[in-house]
Amino acid sequence: MSDLTVSSPSAHGFLFLNNARVPMLFRSGGGPFRQFSTINGDGVMRILVAVMLFALCMPRAVLADPATECGGSSQVEIGACVAETLQRVDATVDIYLGFAMRSAEELDTITGRAMAVPALEASQAAWSAYRDAHCDYVGATFGGGSGTGIGIDSCKIELGRDRAEDLMRYVQ
Repeated sequence: MSDLTVSSPSAHGFLFLNNARVPMLFRSGGGPFRQFSTINGDGVMRILVAVMLFALCMPRAVLADPATECGGSSQVEIGACVAETLQRVDATVDIYLGFAMRSAEELDTITGRAMAVPALEASQAAWSAYRDAHCDYVGATFGGGSGTGIGIDSCKIELGRDRAEDLMRYVQ
């Protein structure tokens, strides 16, 4: 196979492959395209295959729902695990809310305006109402089946994890 010549990206976002101008989807400040390099065509194919195998074979924990994370061989075991996980997530949200509240109180004290604490309290109340309503809807989609409770708790876990992450963004 012929060799593939890759040159450094231009300032206008183009990469040159074998002297052909190819638009880049992103630019980096250096990396592998900082200097001219030559990649054998077979090497490019090997890299692509390796990347595809890695992407297809790696665990998909990011896409797993809380019930799948628990495992278990019965709905009773999974339900108990999900309920325990929900308790831990709710405790985490409460701890992070405490951190955020202290930051909000400090901000209100420094600025002399009582704005951050009431805004955080309203935000938490609205989030809690949203979580309950949304997860009740998710439960309704189970049609009264035996997995309804697991579905509702899993929904609350996912939203609780997101809320904890959001609360920590504003802690100073």
